[in-house]
Amino acid sequence: MDWFRWWHGTVTDPKFKWVARRSKQTVANVVSVWACLLECASTATHCNADATRGNVAAFDCNDIDVLLELNDGTVQQIYDAMVEKKLIVDGRLASWDGRQPKREDSGNPTTGALSSTERSRLRRERLKCEATHATAMQREETHGNDREDERRVEDKNETTTSQSPIGNGDSLAVPTAGNDPVAADAHCDPLSALTELTEATSMTIKLPPCPIDEIVALYHECMPKNPPVRTLNKSRRRIAEARWREAAVMKCGPFGYVTKEDGLAAWRDYFSICNESAFLTNQVPPRPGHEHWKAGFDFLISEKGFTNALEDKYHGEAA
Repeated sequence: MDWFRWWHGTVTDPKFKWVARRSKQTVANVVSVWACLLECASTATHCNADATRGNVAAFDCNDIDVLLELNDGTVQQIYDAMVEKKLIVDGRLASWDGRQPKREDSGNPTTGALSSTERSRLRRERLKCEATHATAMQREETHGNDREDERRVEDKNETTTSQSPIGNGDSLAVPTAGNDPVAADAHCDPLSALTELTEATSMTIKLPPCPIDEIVALYHECMPKNPPVRTLNKSRRRIAEARWREAAVMKCGPFGYVTKEDGLAAWRDYFSICNESAFLTNQVPPRPGHEHWKAGFDFLISEKGFTNALEDKYHGEAA
């Protein structure tokens, strides 16, 4: 089933109040037209294989007038106001790529977008392959050590046999299940041993180090009007590292990743979404006593700012 995201706060978004006033229509009509535009953008590839999701070039204002039982020209007025407000740019919904990231799409063979289920499956397979490879290497290393131990025992036995006559009371050490790894393995459950080894190996798979320089570059790229980061001191690096690891194990979009590439893609989505907030881009008048405060990189990676941004608390008129 095809689907798209509908964000909390859409019906109360101040941008739609502006569009309603500009087009001299009701907010109800504006939100209805926006819903139609989202559906058009989401299904853009159905009739045009060359189009990409987010494209609304096929949107017919006259048809929507009839569909919503509006007066002729009403939808066109709303559409023009949305273009003026830059909600629509070059025939595309301007915020589509940030609000409807491919990583969270339900899966589209045309765009190559993967569903969350498919990404989870691929992640499990990747971890399984890494664990299997590590298991094989560990087994090979174990077998090599066993063979070396056997050779040492044989050499020792030969030396002892040549120096001591049979029946002189000297005894030879015979490997038992208690001290021989090979014999011990013969008495354990192979499936349990493999499961424990796989789990132990999975625990050793580490997240790549935090690519702080690349994350800062994404912040500058996605939020060009926000205060720039000029230095990366120890405090910033420490907080960024903590947030990088925290986001990796999250189960809410756009986060949850294992590789550096997936992690950077998730942080790009995060900054792109933050850039749509008037509060996080310092377009909302500051509260009394906070005239010199501005949302910047430090705030976006702080525990409070990061959590509230993920919970979409900064996309209203004020925070």
